[in-house]
Amino acid sequence: MKLSFSTGGWPFSLDESMNLARAMKYEGLEISAKSLGIFERSGAPFSPARLHETVRTFNEANLSIAALNAGEKWTEDEALSLIALAHDLRCPFVVLPLAVPVMDAEAALAPLLPIAERAGVALLIPSAGPYADTGVLKTLLDNFASDYLGAVWNVPRAAAKKTPEQIVTDLGAYIRHVYLCDAVIENGEVQEKLLGEGDLPLKDVFSAL
Repeated sequence: MKLSFSTGGWPFSLDESMNLARAMKYEGLEISAKSLGIFERSGAPFSPARLHETVRTFNEANLSIAALNAGEKWTEDEALSLIALAHDLRCPFVVLPLAVPVMDAEAALAPLLPIAERAGVALLIPSAGPYADTGVLKTLLDNFASDYLGAVWNVPRAAAKKTPEQIVTDLGAYIRHVYLCDAVIENGEVQEKLLGEGDLPLKDVFSAL
């Protein structure tokens, strides 16, 4: 298991994020596509001319690219761009947050999955939004039953619905990536907190993992 943090929501450049990861003894980064301008692909370090340099920089820093995250309201073209980029960056996962019902999610994922399989990149759906109920997420994943489609266990979001034991029972080997923070849940609303400042059953989470 490797510890990483997401660049999403932080006003850091890639170099600054890598320096922070090393200082905090993390082992990788999840790259938020929209926060670092990946979809434009026009500037360093994700322009085609600099991809090999970026891979080398990560290797020399002993950091991995844990995943590329498309962010909310992604388009099919953006997802395809990320799959291609993940392949070029030797990144195993593309995270595709979903806020639509299972039927619509199936329609969105169906054309992407064969391309992801050929690229050797797995698509991951977070347990958030309508998929915070991991039983619903399991239904979606079971309908494809592909090694290249899995889950991100978003710990605080899923905690509003089920216990860690129930979540792992639902998702099992589908879990490839975990979002971890503490939280306070009041009337079904999740307020994310730093570790130790909320009331999530984190020991149970770690045991389940």
